[in-house]
Amino acid sequence: MRRRLRHRRRRVASRRGVRTDLFMYYEDTDLSYKLREAGYEVRFTAGAVVDHEHAASSGTSSPMFLRVNARNRIIVAAQHAPWGVVARAIARSIARVVRSGGRGPVARGVLQGLLALPRALHHRTASRS
Repeated sequence: MRRRLRHRRRRVASRRGVRTDLFMYYEDTDLSYKLREAGYEVRFTAGAVVDHEHAASSGTSSPMFLRVNARNRIIVAAQHAPWGVVARAIARSIARVVRSGGRGPVARGVLQGLLALPRALHHRTASRS
């Protein structure tokens, strides 16, 4: 078991580990995409038990959660997801901004995500070449 865990740690390290710039939301999704892009298999294990309380650190209605979640959804989709998923993530995010009156943490997060698109798309291109 110890050897297997070490091997798994090396896989994570070889993909530059868990991103700290995503801070709390979507870093696990980003890591799963990176492992799959590197040729590793990421799979569901029916017997695994995970105790996870969604947004326990911040609460789902906190301004930080709303902003960072909106931003990271766009960044991770742009870097890794199929183009249809990217388009839907951006469209849904913009729709949320419109529904919120164009203000508040969701609007700030979406704006930050859209401003990060050039860098995210550059990483997408670099990781595929």
